[in-house]
Amino acid sequence: MRDRLRSTPQLRVFSQNVNRNWGYMDSLLADFVDDYDLLLIQEPPWRLIRHAPSAYNREGEEVIGAPMSPNWGTLVRPSGIDSPPRVAIYFVNSIANLRPGLRRDLINDRDILLFSLGIGEDVMLLTNVYSDSQHSAIMLLFENVMMIPRLHFMCGDFNVRHASWDPQGPEHSIHADHLVETAMALGLTRALPVAEGPTHFPPQQGLHPMVINLMFVPTDLRFVLYCEIVPEARGTSDCAPLTLVLPGPGSLVPVTKWSIKKGSEEEASYRDAVSSALTLWLNWHGNTSAEIDEVISAISTILNKAWENHAKESRLGKSSKGWWTDECSGALDAYRASRDEGDWKLYRKVMRHAKRDFFDDRIQEVATMNRRP
Repeated sequence: MRDRLRSTPQLRVFSQNVNRNWGYMDSLLADFVDDYDLLLIQEPPWRLIRHAPSAYNREGEEVIGAPMSPNWGTLVRPSGIDSPPRVAIYFVNSIANLRPGLRRDLINDRDILLFSLGIGEDVMLLTNVYSDSQHSAIMLLFENVMMIPRLHFMCGDFNVRHASWDPQGPEHSIHADHLVETAMALGLTRALPVAEGPTHFPPQQGLHPMVINLMFVPTDLRFVLYCEIVPEARGTSDCAPLTLVLPGPGSLVPVTKWSIKKGSEEEASYRDAVSSALTLWLNWHGNTSAEIDEVISAISTILNKAWENHAKESRLGKSSKGWWTDECSGALDAYRASRDEGDWKLYRKVMRHAKRDFFDDRIQEVATMNRRP
């Protein structure tokens, strides 16, 4: 068997901007106990809950916070009523043994919640982000990327559009570039959705649906972990939930794929093997369902055997980006090892040059094919 995936713990992740709706958040906590392990919430509701008895205040101490449930633990940055947090994490009690914990030592801001899961060497770092129309959180991540260790997952409402994830978005956006560059420096890339579609449905008349809610997964798992956009389950929110199944701390996941490169010797050998084996069935005649099942099974066996004999194993990773080069890998590895600002600037310079060279070559190739300058 070439299947590298073992039966390991998984984290069922749900992410949504709930638009500060207390009742809706309450319903999510009640409904999702058996469906998800982590709820990563943007714009959670936040209000005065009650006054607790106090020896120093006759009126009692104000208890301010988000909705709570006995079935869920909560991670949220303590804040007053005037400056509420714009991200919150709920973890189901069954994963409390993974010791979820805020990492305010790494970044301490109401728009970014970085937290850990796991024990010892199996600790994962995950991040929930809300970036406003001024792109505050994106810029904060970009400016502090050297202080943040490599991440295992990031999601949120990023409030930024780009043609690479939104068909109607702009081709160029400095804030989108900063987001992608930051994610790459942290070992992440955008999670591809099972089915493309908008994530934000503006209530204002004249505005069209768009894609501003995103998930990011480890770069070497981009063809293994896919997110799902669930617009029909957005409830009272104008943002669709995003869901994804993430390997838990210490989990093993497949990081290789098997393929036959087009035009290679392996492809020629594969074709020859299949053609030769199918020759025996060229004169087949059959009418009954049993005879048809027999030939289908035989053809399937021929194809599988040829694939097993000629497919090559390759690692999933950054090479899936056509513009990525060995020089990019070297610059990124150097930055991750040193966390030096100079190496970060060098990495960005190398990456920009690699992109420019790649797309210049593609443009020249198209121009040559079309006989245009």
